[in-house]
Amino acid sequence: VTGGAYSSELVEALQLANTLANTLLKRRRRDGMIELNLPEVVLEFDDDGHVKDAHPEDDAFTHRIIEMFMVEANEALARTFAGLDIPILRRTHPEPKFGDMEELRLFARSVGVSMPEEPSREDLQRLLVATKESESARAVHFAVLRTLTQATYSPNEIGHFALASDHYAHFTSPIRRYADLVVHRQLKSFLRGEEWVHSEDD
Repeated sequence: VTGGAYSSELVEALQLANTLANTLLKRRRRDGMIELNLPEVVLEFDDDGHVKDAHPEDDAFTHRIIEMFMVEANEALARTFAGLDIPILRRTHPEPKFGDMEELRLFARSVGVSMPEEPSREDLQRLLVATKESESARAVHFAVLRTLTQATYSPNEIGHFALASDHYAHFTSPIRRYADLVVHRQLKSFLRGEEWVHSEDD
């Protein structure tokens, strides 16, 4: 980058990244990915450390491009180890075990969406899409979040319900998350051809 001018190679790479991210997003939506509209709030502080303002986090599609590529990398890594006798720490999100659905049904009725006793992934998607741009979006999407099972780390090949993924492992943030660092170490050992030895207690 020179004097604010961007090279044609960079522009072309960014355009390709945008196209690929949109393609990945369409595929994940088709597969049933659960998209919650719960934007983070960014706080601004003055020089004395007091909060002076609050505003929604930047939601430019550039963030989505990075997210789509990271999710794809995480999934590709988990698929690589699927079926191998080498346990890795996966990010698992079991299917929901629905309990009291009255609050969610109430929200759904208010926007004209029927919600069965045990809604399918498609039922949840339909409700989320119907309310995405409405004033009740945060309340409805938070109610959906409360019905979902909590995601955990496990060596079991359970899959990730919200991402509609059969294999998923956190891999892309080894500096920020210890789970990612563990997976990096496992991948490095695998690529080096090192034998994985574990006891019955592992």
